[in-house]
Amino acid sequence: MNYFANHIAKKQAEFDGVRDLTTMAAKQVDAFLSQIEVGEVWGVGRRITARLAEMGITTVAQTARC
Repeated sequence: MNYFANHIAKKQAEFDGVRDLTTMAAKQVDAFLSQIEVGEVWGVGRRITARLAEMGITTVAQTARC
């Protein structure tokens, strides 16, 4: 989860580079994870991204729900 907190903090200017996801409600975390494409996750390459897309999975939140 640290990776996603770091990613969110870098992408959302209002967090000024730092975000602690443990202080957020689950719906808020899900909303942020819904904005991150699965291909942006370290270790998920083009082939896995394409395979997930075939299954209708395009965001980190969708992956987490699986």
